[in-house]
Amino acid sequence: MSVYLYDEALVSKFREITGDERIHIVPPDNAIEFLASIDNDKVKYPAVVLSRNSVTLQDYRNQAVSLKGQSAKINDENLVVKAKLIPLRVEWSVDVFTVDRFSCDEIIRELVFYLISYPRLEVKVPYGLDIPQNFDIIVSPEIVDNSDLIEHSNRGVSFRETLTIYTENAHFYSSGRKYPVYTGLDFEIKNNDKGDE
Repeated sequence: MSVYLYDEALVSKFREITGDERIHIVPPDNAIEFLASIDNDKVKYPAVVLSRNSVTLQDYRNQAVSLKGQSAKINDENLVVKAKLIPLRVEWSVDVFTVDRFSCDEIIRELVFYLISYPRLEVKVPYGLDIPQNFDIIVSPEIVDNSDLIEHSNRGVSFRETLTIYTENAHFYSSGRKYPVYTGLDFEIKNNDKGDE
């Protein structure tokens, strides 16, 4: 599974948390464009900008899970589908931009309260697996004030506070081999057939 699905889950959750269409939620795909446009007065405030900082492979040496896979689901053809996975740690920066200190503090407060109270999000794993996967968000303890106060007073540049969040239970997924479902019923039918001969 590609990491962008975790990005999308966070963006969707941020829209739900803020619950206000006037707050512009910027996904990682548009974060650089947003930051580059700040000096041109082309951006909407307030804004919550999500940037992906890093993706780190965790202990991928578990050969049974990463190469052979684990049972994920039974498909329409009554075959067990194996899910191969490699654990990841993904870290994001959440930048809140506003035109006043109060709004910046309030948006950060709402995000932190929600993510600490309800840290579990869900994504649907593609690649023929079509299974849900939960991942937990951990909030780093430091909230950094990145407001440039000199620029603010000279040119009206926004207030900016930055929060770092991460998950340690994301995964790269791939569909593994498929094999028939074994049931005791199949065995009984075969035995009964032989007994009648």
